[in-house]
Amino acid sequence: MTEVKVKMSNREKSMYASELSKFNLQELVLELAEFYRNFDKIYFPLRMDQRGRIYCSPNYLNYQGSELAKSLWLFAEPSIITKEAKSLYNIKYLEFYGVNCFGKDKLSDEAKLKWIKSNLNDIINYANGILLLQAKDKLLFLSFCIEYKRYINFFNDENAYEFHTYLPIQLDATCNGFQHLALLSNENILFKELNLTVTGDRPNDFYSFLIHRLDNKFNNEIEKGNKIENEGSYVRLVDFIFTRSNVKKAIMTIPYNATPRSMRKYLVSEMEFVRNADKLSWYSQKDDQKQINLINNKDITLLMDVIQHIINNDFEKIKKLIKYLANIATALTLLGLPIVWFLPHGLVVRQSYLEVKSTSIRPFVYSKAKINIQVVNKDALDKLKQIRAFMPNLIHSLDASSMSLLYNKFHLMYKQPQFFSIHDCFGTTLDKVDLLKTMLASVYMDIYSHDHYLGEFDRKILKYIELQTGNVIDRNTRLLEINIKGRTTQYELHNIKWVTNEIDVKNSIIKRIDSQHILI
Repeated sequence: MTEVKVKMSNREKSMYASELSKFNLQELVLELAEFYRNFDKIYFPLRMDQRGRIYCSPNYLNYQGSELAKSLWLFAEPSIITKEAKSLYNIKYLEFYGVNCFGKDKLSDEAKLKWIKSNLNDIINYANGILLLQAKDKLLFLSFCIEYKRYINFFNDENAYEFHTYLPIQLDATCNGFQHLALLSNENILFKELNLTVTGDRPNDFYSFLIHRLDNKFNNEIEKGNKIENEGSYVRLVDFIFTRSNVKKAIMTIPYNATPRSMRKYLVSEMEFVRNADKLSWYSQKDDQKQINLINNKDITLLMDVIQHIINNDFEKIKKLIKYLANIATALTLLGLPIVWFLPHGLVVRQSYLEVKSTSIRPFVYSKAKINIQVVNKDALDKLKQIRAFMPNLIHSLDASSMSLLYNKFHLMYKQPQFFSIHDCFGTTLDKVDLLKTMLASVYMDIYSHDHYLGEFDRKILKYIELQTGNVIDRNTRLLEINIKGRTTQYELHNIKWVTNEIDVKNSIIKRIDSQHILI
């Protein structure tokens, strides 16, 4: 007899509501897919936000949706593979994609091909569940298995001459936000870790690179005798043995000015809640059945502090870039000006967050009930939001610009190419994967090598301030007169040469970009 639990804790209610929401989404996606399955082609209307980012307008069933939604899509036109060696060469990208979906995306290309060969039987006989149970992205891996079985049947059929594959091959950039920060600041010590320059026969993993630095920091503090800081324990942290999945979301949101609250949420979401004790929540690894190593919420706070310490101290140019962007945003906000910048593909972004105040009113004299109303002050900028939001919006807009320039190059070669984008993730047909990687590399070189973007950005910002204020800024002293509450004060604008630590930033090392691992 099934026991029905009537009374649930707040945590159990939250978990139940989350699972119910996932189930309802799944059913809705499947119903929509069933409806559209008989159409020869369908098209997605898209919308663009003010930063240039592209989104699918239809909800639920789209290529930017859940894993289930993404796994159901096929392109309308096929990529055609024959048994000629030159054509069969493209099959390796299908195999690489399958290995990535399984969760072994950091293997070398050769190791990925060996993995396919050694697991061929279980891939073809995917219904046995052996590999599906282990796969990281189970539904995407299943769609690969179905397609790869079709390919094997074609390859073994002496009478078959062409293999038509409609499966989108999805490729992801390596921590795209940090890629743009490194390229903007010319932080060349990170180019290799972010797969922007030659890395050998296998891609590097920026998250594992940072985990190694975290581990070194923990051990160094323990060796100094600093085992505890703010009641968080370096000993517990070093014993916990973090995986890249534990810290990935928290790290990847740093370029977007993630708040401590959201970083904590990302960290906790990749761990298993164990119990409350000593007024603290304790967590284990999700796959730690014995729950040997535990950390608490104060350890997580210490972990966030160490991550921020590494970003702010180990990568000097990125640190200076962040200060430079905050400095520019502060100057424009003090002047009462919107922040305006120009993107490489021509879009002009205008950031203007207005001040919002909340007020409470009592609509009925006979009731004490109040309604909160937000009133927008159209004559005043939200100073804190203007400064804090600038760097994330700049990075998002450069991400969007890269995508637009990539599609333009693609479109010039193939009219109406089969292509989609999930911001820094791209999908195309099997025969065009090689070209997609090369084109993205050329887009980055166009933006960051020939005429370094940060230099052009700085020149236009200074010109914008001069046009709006009528003042001329000395390019050497970079002093700006600002009137604050009736007092005129001088504000020094940071110099990009201070950021990049170079006299001439036009000849960037990024011209040696490695196109093979820029997308994985």
